[in-house]
Amino acid sequence: MFYKLHNKKPVKCATGQEWADWYEAAAQSGERVVARDELDDSLLISTVFVGIDPNPVDQDPPQLFETMMFLNGKQTGVALRSASWKEAENQHRQMVRQVRKAEAEAEDA
Repeated sequence: MFYKLHNKKPVKCATGQEWADWYEAAAQSGERVVARDELDDSLLISTVFVGIDPNPVDQDPPQLFETMMFLNGKQTGVALRSASWKEAENQHRQMVRQVRKAEAEAEDA
């Protein structure tokens, strides 16, 4: 299934082409970006709407948002999925807090 955003809410697309057209326009406008935090020169946490549910079996609700961490431009393997914009925002903030806490603890050690 393919989805696009309408007022930050996922809406099913009738066709893959409808999704592709929306996705390209949304990528250019930044509409897909939920949050982005550069914690230092090498660490980035990014949360975006992907619009495709990666689960082979229908899951309710579909997991259409993804929060990822990148170190020196490479994905660290951390990828969390969520179903709504609000859940994605919360997940993003939680990951940022966890990383900042770990950095502070490492500095204190």
